[in-house]
Amino acid sequence: MANVPVTTVVDADVYGGIEGFLLVYSVPTLKNDGRHVIPSYVNDQTLPPDGGDFCVVNPVTATRRGTNVEAWKRKADDDTLDYLEYLETTWQIDCYSASPVRAMRMATTLETTIRSPVGVAFFRPKSIDCLFADAPINLSGLLDSGKYVSRWQLTAHFGYWKKVTVKSEYFDSLRINVVNVDSAFPPQ
Repeated sequence: MANVPVTTVVDADVYGGIEGFLLVYSVPTLKNDGRHVIPSYVNDQTLPPDGGDFCVVNPVTATRRGTNVEAWKRKADDDTLDYLEYLETTWQIDCYSASPVRAMRMATTLETTIRSPVGVAFFRPKSIDCLFADAPINLSGLLDSGKYVSRWQLTAHFGYWKKVTVKSEYFDSLRINVVNVDSAFPPQ
């Protein structure tokens, strides 16, 4: 396992992959204008002004799967050690629409596509493993505007290798001096 190919992946990469996936595979189609796929917990973010369908994406967990893998590197004056860990990360995707049927259709289509070879192939070039999605659930209710909005939620699971590089001094040669232990270190 020491030859694990690693591309440094961060949450922004996962979010970018999910955003791209939603823009390509959502049915009904989401507008690609930066306002219909919304990262959660962003200050001053407003809902789409057209009242159309949109998704809110939220990271939920990052769970270690397995133990560290160590990879030593020796370059001129750069002795480093890479610690690799495989993370499973879950992302909540909330599909909103004025139409309950459209929100449910969007969530179920995304869940089906994430569970397919299409989802795996979409995320593979980003060094992200598309694992699976949980069944969508209905969380419809009132928004701040006082209007009823349909909201269907699914949780998607992804995996990737995280890398932490640390400086580490080590040696690559020894000078051995053989001595008689009893004479070099006499008993007391």
